[in-house]
Amino acid sequence: MARKFIVDGTEYPDPGPDVSPEQFKQMMVGFLPELTYVTKAEAALPNVLSGFLTHSVKFVQNSVTMVLGFIIMPVFVFLILKDWDSLRDKFYAGLPQWSRKHTESIFSILQNSVIRYLRAKLILGLIVGVFIYILLTILRIDFALPLAVFAALMDLVPTIGPVLAGGLAVLVTLATAPDKFIWVGIGYVVIQLLVSNLIGLKIQGSQMKIHPAFIIMLTVLGAYFAGILGFIIVLPLTMTILGVFRYLRDATHDGGFS
Repeated sequence: MARKFIVDGTEYPDPGPDVSPEQFKQMMVGFLPELTYVTKAEAALPNVLSGFLTHSVKFVQNSVTMVLGFIIMPVFVFLILKDWDSLRDKFYAGLPQWSRKHTESIFSILQNSVIRYLRAKLILGLIVGVFIYILLTILRIDFALPLAVFAALMDLVPTIGPVLAGGLAVLVTLATAPDKFIWVGIGYVVIQLLVSNLIGLKIQGSQMKIHPAFIIMLTVLGAYFAGILGFIIVLPLTMTILGVFRYLRDATHDGGFS
């Protein structure tokens, strides 16, 4: 007859020397059904930890790549602009005479598209900064002007920029006027929704000569197929393609390629 142990009125089996750990575990589950949850958690723990580590590594990699991109891009643009005239002249000099005029025109279309896109972004950033300054001034939050300037600059950074600006404002409010941080957070969200979905579409449409409905569709497609890079370049790229198409159509119609 197998021995049993009684603890607090509950009988527990004596596993004996020939019982494996897995068999003992199954025996204990029969006496303590609660151990079923422990067993399931033990089985799922490696997968949970593996998934957590995998997603953490990917998040860190993506964050580092994004930060490096924002750091390297201004340096790259500065170096290009510094020697732009020399690079442009050397490039044009290497082209055949018949294509030089059309290449210059296409580059002019590209430059105009980028300038109009940046102008729209700067206007939107300025509007965000003004709205944020008004919000923080009404709520009597300290450092209203620096936070508004930071919000205006961060509005130029897609996706993560407004989040950083709002997070900093909430932290400052928690440190200086903790009873108002909820209103600051709500105000930032409302301003971003207002500027992005109403004012932003109107300004971008007028600057880029694209209907607001197509702007929404293009940004969604750009973000879907190319992520944050597609979100950034889809509008100026579309403007450039349309401008080049119009130029080639007019040049062909006027005999410019004959």
